[in-house]
Amino acid sequence: MSLDAHNMNIDEAFATIGTLIQSSTGSVVQVARPADDVTGLVMWPWRVVDVSSSQNVSPTHRTTGAITHPQRFVEVSFLLLARPAGSEASASQLLQAHRVLLENPVLGGGSNGRVVAQQLSIEELTAVFTAAHLPLSLCTNYSLHIAL
Repeated sequence: MSLDAHNMNIDEAFATIGTLIQSSTGSVVQVARPADDVTGLVMWPWRVVDVSSSQNVSPTHRTTGAITHPQRFVEVSFLLLARPAGSEASASQLLQAHRVLLENPVLGGGSNGRVVAQQLSIEELTAVFTAAHLPLSLCTNYSLHIAL
């Protein structure tokens, strides 16, 4: 499988998440780096980790002589933010979207993904925003677990 196919699966998963949130809340959802000119809900991927449990598994040798490699999994950490930040409406949008993701953690459409809410400490959250040179903002953190 090529790198492009891996990225397509991740792109499809984020598209599925965005469609799910948008159809349930009416909010516009986009995958982007939060910026002042962005409005609506923003999914901001900030870390990708190869899940270690799938790293050291040996290939399977089939009786036909074919070698089957184990499926790889990644965890994509992303923040969900509402823009413009700081308004009561943006906080309400964020809470509605959070409820949708909690109620629908498994993604369909062949993306083989699931979304899990993750808590970040204020120190970790501050580090993410500081590294991106962005002001700290109200957000929720999730992990997208997806098969490549």
